[in-house]
Amino acid sequence: MSIKRNIWALPALSTVIFVVGISVSVYFSTRAIASIQTTQAVDYPVLDQIKALQGQILGVTNTLRDAVGEGDKSRLEALPEHVTNVQKTLQTLGGIAGQSPTASRLRNEFDSYHKDALAATRLMLGLDKTDDPKPAIGRMQASQKALDEDLAAAIAAAQAQFEAGIERSASNVNRVIATTVLVAGLVILCLVVISWFVVRAIWRQLGGEPEYAQRLARAVADGDLSMHIVTDAHDQDSLLASLREMQSRLHGMVSNIQSASHTIRQASIEITDETGELASHTDTQLSNLEETARAMDALTETVQQNGQSAQNANRLSDSASDIAIQGGEVVGKVVTTMHEIHDSASKIVDIISVIDGIAFQTNILALNAAVEAARAGEQGRGFAVVAAEVRALAQRSAQAAKEIKTLIQNSTAKIALGAEMADQAGHTMREIVESVRSVTDIIGEITRASAEQSAGILEINQAVRQVDEMTQRNGALVGQASEAATALREQTEQLNDAVSVFKLSAQAPLPQPVSYEPASAPVAHGAPDPAYANALVAA
Repeated sequence: MSIKRNIWALPALSTVIFVVGISVSVYFSTRAIASIQTTQAVDYPVLDQIKALQGQILGVTNTLRDAVGEGDKSRLEALPEHVTNVQKTLQTLGGIAGQSPTASRLRNEFDSYHKDALAATRLMLGLDKTDDPKPAIGRMQASQKALDEDLAAAIAAAQAQFEAGIERSASNVNRVIATTVLVAGLVILCLVVISWFVVRAIWRQLGGEPEYAQRLARAVADGDLSMHIVTDAHDQDSLLASLREMQSRLHGMVSNIQSASHTIRQASIEITDETGELASHTDTQLSNLEETARAMDALTETVQQNGQSAQNANRLSDSASDIAIQGGEVVGKVVTTMHEIHDSASKIVDIISVIDGIAFQTNILALNAAVEAARAGEQGRGFAVVAAEVRALAQRSAQAAKEIKTLIQNSTAKIALGAEMADQAGHTMREIVESVRSVTDIIGEITRASAEQSAGILEINQAVRQVDEMTQRNGALVGQASEAATALREQTEQLNDAVSVFKLSAQAPLPQPVSYEPASAPVAHGAPDPAYANALVAA
């Protein structure tokens, strides 16, 4: 993880822990507030209404008692007001959640008591006539006792519920306080632990104090590669370890650069001396190449004349080959025509055979017709004459067809003989064409060999010219190389001056400030050995 992420991790995790703690505190606080609200909205009103009911019932009882004690009937005029107050209080009590059964029970008992007490009072005041008011007084006392007991039980239950609500609210408040203290402690503990881990992670990434790393980087920037960097024994990934590795590699590379620059300077001096000798050899080679080029020009002219003669002979042989090929083609056409005539004659023979067969069939049909005419007697005489004429014509046709067939067969035999002779002539012409082609091929090979020889000599001549040009260029390059060697020596001296800025000699180790974590075994890393530096440069 990067340092930036480590730094941002502390406030981020702190915010998460704080939000979780606040959420827990808000949860328990909400429960405590809900408990207090329940006590305020339900438990206390129930107790208050029941106590008010007790006072109002006591007002009813006192009114009846005062009327009986003073014997004043006018006292009963205030009784309806007290009864109305009791009814209102009972109605209010019944409207509270969960108190409807209690209000209904108390209403029934109050109605019974009010009825019995009013009846007994009226008897004792003489408003109602009866012999003995004791039974009514007994019923009044029983109703009053039942009402007082239920009222006392309701007051006790309401008081207990109210006290339980108070205790529950106090318990929730105490839980909120304890939770808040616990969450605050956990938040502080988590912040301490997270801060320790974050600082430890940042310290491991840096490997030491940032100010120490800054001084090391400034020393490297100033060219001082001789200092020792102190890190933990197992530290391979921190910033200081990377600076140590960078310093070590720079030390090796600068050392090799200094050595290489000295070698290059010596080599540039040797190159300057050897380029002069190379220039002398190049001049000698250039004069020899000019003589070779003149000899190759004369040889090229002779080979070109031989190639021209071979080309003329090749053209003559090509003409003879073309004439022989044309003669062979004419003979081939004659042979083809003879075969076509032979095929046509064969087809004519076949046609004559068909005509002969038709004449034979006609003769048979005419004979049959004559027989039928003879059977017909006088009526078939005319048909018999026609049949006789048809038979005569069929016989003459058959005779003519035989004569034509004989002539065609004789012609076919002569045509076959002519075709055989034409085939022999065509075979002879093909042999002549093959001989002419062989001569043409031989002359063509001679021509191609002469052309290849001429092309090869031209290529040799061109190569000699190119070598001549390259030799001239080499002469120019030798001069440039001499100038480059001089410039290289000057640049090498400038490189030596530039590399001399770096300090490579071993110095006292640069002390590191006290680290956040105790180092197990500090190790001083100075300049690497030459073998290691050479390996790095080679890599």
